Amino acid sequence: MNIWGKIKEQFNKKSFRIGGYSVLVSIITIAIAIFAVMTVDSLSGKYTKIDMTDTALYSLSQESINVATAVDKDVTIYMLAQAGSEDKMTQNIVEKYAGYNSKIKVELKDPVVFPNFLKNYTDETLTNNSLLVVCGEKSRYISNNEIYTMTADDDGYSQSIEFNAENHITSALGFVTSDISPKLYYTSGHRETPLSASILSKIEKQNISAEEISLLTEKSMPEDADVVLINNPLADISKEEKDLLLTYLKNGGSMVLITGYNDTEMPVLNELMKNYGAERVNKLVLEDDAGMTISGYNYFLVPRIQNSKITNPLIEGKYNVLMPLAHPIERNFEKNTTAVLSKILITSTSAYTRENALSLENPERQEGDEVGNYAVGACITDSVENGETKIAWFSSAQILDETADSMVAGGNTDLFLNALNWMCEREDNIAIRAKMLENEMLTVPTSAKNIWSIVFIFVIPILFIAVGIYVIYKRRSKKNNK
Repeated sequence: MNIWGKIKEQFNKKSFRIGGYSVLVSIITIAIAIFAVMTVDSLSGKYTKIDMTDTALYSLSQESINVATAVDKDVTIYMLAQAGSEDKMTQNIVEKYAGYNSKIKVELKDPVVFPNFLKNYTDETLTNNSLLVVCGEKSRYISNNEIYTMTADDDGYSQSIEFNAENHITSALGFVTSDISPKLYYTSGHRETPLSASILSKIEKQNISAEEISLLTEKSMPEDADVVLINNPLADISKEEKDLLLTYLKNGGSMVLITGYNDTEMPVLNELMKNYGAERVNKLVLEDDAGMTISGYNYFLVPRIQNSKITNPLIEGKYNVLMPLAHPIERNFEKNTTAVLSKILITSTSAYTRENALSLENPERQEGDEVGNYAVGACITDSVENGETKIAWFSSAQILDETADSMVAGGNTDLFLNALNWMCEREDNIAIRAKMLENEMLTVPTSAKNIWSIVFIFVIPILFIAVGIYVIYKRRSKKNNK
């Protein structure tokens, strides 16, 4: 038999055919695997990455998903980072937005290659791993210092790092894609507490423009007024101002009212609120339940938060609100009103009130103190011909105080901003919290370590050897029996 005959004979053997089939199957399997990898790699991280962190660090909240899916204009989110040094957490969260809407694109811009790119949009100082959100001629820059923020812990000494990218990106998307910005007017002329630069900045981050107004010089509220804020007046409003506000509210206007316990009666302001079934009781609220106060200060209330559109995110996030030196908000049925009052911040049933308590020498309960369950925060709604009147009333002058806010990890500010977004009919912007970055250590007890060492070093290898010996024995027995 010549050589070609021998080669043909080898090809016709059963062993060759079986081997050929095995090679063919292997090639097909490898091709399928390569195709699967390429397909998965082309999919959005929305479908291919699973967030298993307790704080959903790599996921978007439902509020952000709603904002992202509602985008109907072309938006580009530029990640300004040197190639090879991109922050993976920021990059991952940005890609999540693009995964929910094809109109949102993500593009990397290396500031070394494009040093003047940011100057076309803003004069702010560039930081590595910052973001720029652009839609048409509108843009918003988010520095890395805003993405990662430092917060003081309760002990006042240590600090924690928060990942705040989602809050800023969602706000930026709303800003660049919106043609109209809601307008907040805050009153002056009654010795109101001025809004701090920090609060004004946070209002702006909600895409709400704020402007001061003196009601004394106005014949009516401006037509673009979405919300009016009266922040802790120390003098009563005039009858003319009351009528102006009442007309505005009866036409579907919205108002945030912040008052506090002081030595000034405000009958005209109270008259305004009686039209909506509520009134201010100028007494100090003290709490007898130690679990609902700051330790040692039973007039620094940590009230129970009741369900409502503006408080539900705080309840879900297990955040508190701090209400120092608050007075009761009570129902009043003097006027025939269709308004619905909901108490959203309440004390325990063992709280008590006291008159003339500005110089509080003894905060403990005394004879003559009225004991009861008091509201220190309320929401009021009233259906009117032009829509719905909305009022949020908080009875602590220090609710927007930065120190008080820091003691409850920003819960006070969230409550206030949630109220503004609720009134502007922008519930999707409510309470997107920063996410705490914590390294959780895996602690393995010594006894457990010894057990697992034995399992992995001895038990598992011995099992594999035993299985191998058994397979070889069975094969040889089968061969000998033939």
